[in-house]
Formats: sequence, C-alpha cells, structure tokens
Amino acid sequence: MSCMLSEYKAGQERTPVRKIVFSLSVLMLVACAAGPVLIRDVRILPQQTRNTLDSRTAEMRLVSESCQEKLSLRFDAVFFRPWVKEQDSLSPERVRQSFSAFRKNPGWGENRLPRDPGFFEALETDADLNTFPNAGRPAITTAHSDLRVLPTGKPVFRDFRLPGEGYPFDHLQVSSVGVNTPIRILHETRDKSWYYVSSHIASGWLPARDAAAVDSAFVLAWMQGGRIAPTADGIPVSRDDGAFLFHAAIGTVFPLIGLDSLDYRIRAAVPDADRNAVRVEARLPVNSGAVMPLPLTSANLAAVTDALIDMPYGWGGLFRNRDCSSALKDLFTPFGLMLPRHSAHQARTGHGYTDLSGLSPEEKEKRILREGVPFLTLLWLPGHIMLYVGHAEDRALAFHALWGIRTRRFPGKPGRKIVGRSVLTTLSPGRELRIRDRKGDILGRIQGMAFVVPLDSIRIP
Repeated sequence: MSCMLSEYKAGQERTPVRKIVFSLSVLMLVACAAGPVLIRDVRILPQQTRNTLDSRTAEMRLVSESCQEKLSLRFDAVFFRPWVKEQDSLSPERVRQSFSAFRKNPGWGENRLPRDPGFFEALETDADLNTFPNAGRPAITTAHSDLRVLPTGKPVFRDFRLPGEGYPFDHLQVSSVGVNTPIRILHETRDKSWYYVSSHIASGWLPARDAAAVDSAFVLAWMQGGRIAPTADGIPVSRDDGAFLFHAAIGTVFPLIGLDSLDYRIRAAVPDADRNAVRVEARLPVNSGAVMPLPLTSANLAAVTDALIDMPYGWGGLFRNRDCSSALKDLFTPFGLMLPRHSAHQARTGHGYTDLSGLSPEEKEKRILREGVPFLTLLWLPGHIMLYVGHAEDRALAFHALWGIRTRRFPGKPGRKIVGRSVLTTLSPGRELRIRDRKGDILGRIQGMAFVVPLDSIRIP
C-alpha cells in the first residue's frame, strides 16, 4: 500500500512537468507553423519600391530616347552573338580542367555522402573531350534550362556544416538560361544527351533535350523586327489554338508580330521530331509584357523591380529562381540594357565605377545618398550586388536577392539567418540581430558603386 501511495504521489508530482513539456511542445509547433521570423527591414519596410518614387518625376525619362536606343542595339549585339560569331575561343584544356578539379575534390552528393571520383571519370569519358569541339552550329533553347559545369544534373555540394555551403550551393551550377535564348552548340557527348554551348550569359553543358538547331533562314527571321519582354514571372505562353507552350519570365525575349485587344502576338520556337527549331505564332497577355525597350523611367523600373520582390532565392538560377546578379540582369532586360551574369563583372563593367573601400560605413552611406541615382546605381561587395532604389529618411534602400545574414554564435561559430528571397532593405539588414556577425555587415563590406548607363547620359530629376 505504501509503495502504491508513493508511486501515486510521484505521479502527481511529475504531472505538472509533463504538462509543461507538452505545452512547450505545442508552442514550438505553433511557432514553426507560423513560419520563420523575418528580419526587421523586411517586416517594417513596405516591400514595394514604388513607395520611394516622387510622383513629380516618376514618369520622366532617366536617359534620352536616342541614348536608350543605342544601348538597346548593344543589347541585341550581345544577345545574338552566339548566332553571329562563328568561332569560340574556348579551349578543350579549359573544359578538361573542370573534370580534373572535381576528381581531386569530389565534394558531396544529394544524399549528403561523398561523391566517388569515378563519377567524374565516367562523365569525362562520355564527354569525349579528345574531339572537342566536335560541333559548331547555332541553336535555340526550347525550355527554361540550366548551364552546368559538367554534363550532369546531379549536384556537388561542399561541407554541409559550413554556412554558405551545402544546400542550395550546387558547385556544378553555372547559370539558368531562359526559354528561346540563342546559343551555339560547340560540342556534344558521345551519347548526344548533353551539349556544350555558348550563350550571351555564359558557357556550359546543357541538356540536349532543351535545345533545337536553327538554320540561317530561322536566324534571319528571328532577328528581324521588334521584340517583346515579359514584365512578370510565370506567364503562360500559348499557341493561337490555345495549346500551352511554356511559362515565360522576366529576362526572356521574344520576336513581336503584333498586338490585339488582349494579347501580344509573338513568335516562339519549339522543336520538331528531329530537334530542329520551328517558329510558331503564340500569345502573351498584354498586361504581362512590354515592347522593348521599355522607357527607362523610375516608374517603369519600380514596376519591374516590384514584380521580382519576394521571389525565392536561387543559387545560379536553380529551380527557376534568381540569385543577386541574375535578379538585376533580368530586371534590366525589358529596358534593353545588358548586364553581365556575374556580380563582380556587373560592377566592373558598369559605368563610372567608384571605389568606396577606403571609407567608413557611415561615409559610404553618405556618399551613396549624395551621388547615387535611384534604380540606376549598383552597389557591389565581394560575392553580392544590390540596386540602390532611394532612401527612407536618412537611410539608403536597396533591392537585392539575399540568401542570408552572417551570424556568429557562442563560442564564435559562424552561421546564417536565412532570408532566402528578393527583398527591399537598408544597407544593414539584420542589424537588430544579437547574433549577427558585425564584420559581416553588408554596408561595411561594400567595395564600390557603378551606374547601369553612362553617367553623362543620366537626366537627374
């Protein structure tokens, strides 16, 4: 009896603890269901760049119409270069080095286990690099696809324990490439399942199923006339008979045929049974695109920027998403402005590059506020790039695709506070975080700024 009583009392004493544990578990589940806690900038700042506009100047052209036309001609020259340029200077040794590098440092696969070096040896055998280049014909992508370092869709990750490594940082990803992008096929694997191609974006291995060959008649017809650019993502493109073709996104370009009450009539390229490209008439909703070049005004720039805000972050364009440099490259496409694919190249090939590396964070921000032109000023730091869009009170604001904020937990272990989307922030996002790495503050790491268009052509409102 005494034993039973003592067990009963012990049970009574344990019951509150169980209730507490249960309650905490419920609270944790509720917190998880509510989603991750956003950094303060994203919570407090309205995530719409149009709120930064001055209504008196928002519709004013930031460059003259003639200047924008010249810049648009340069866009066309770069965009169609793979069709116009017969030879590519890429050497087989450079391609071979990629296979060698991954054999020496194979990394980890999608199952979080080390890659076998034999995996890369098999890829190199099928690549048949002794015959590189064994092709040299113009083509066009017929689907949204990816350029890869090696001819495989399998990923290679580095140490999953380190911030900025592991998922989603696939080291075999070069870049995404939009549907109906001109390319040149330089080489094909033995089994003809992969092509090594050049494009205006980059060079890399592309799945053969995502490309179709074009002839001179196709090229001539495709390059003539006006062009249309989507101003939103996920836009369904269908043939005249209503048959769905693909989804278009900001950053893609199509030949324009005409306009009716509801749709732009465009040309689209689809493959035939022999993987030759066929031109078909298709339709793009009129409220989802613009005739290129879209007038370069603050209002138009804000509209396209706002269409990109809150889109998921995508390393190298994986999963049809965007990283920092591809977000800016795509943003300026409807305006006929060509940006390189890599963030450092965007900054260094921009106009009027200004070195800010020797300034304090406070001096950098004052300089940006004083000399930056909203929507035309790139802010660069190693590994990241942003677009200055204006200010709120005395703080500069920037649009960027941001993976995360650098953090440092006790006893000094580095980490990330994940943002994982395109956002509008100050230049010190996450500054309220107690665990933020002060040395990782974005404003402090900004190295320079540059302009998207020639500085002497800008009409400052």
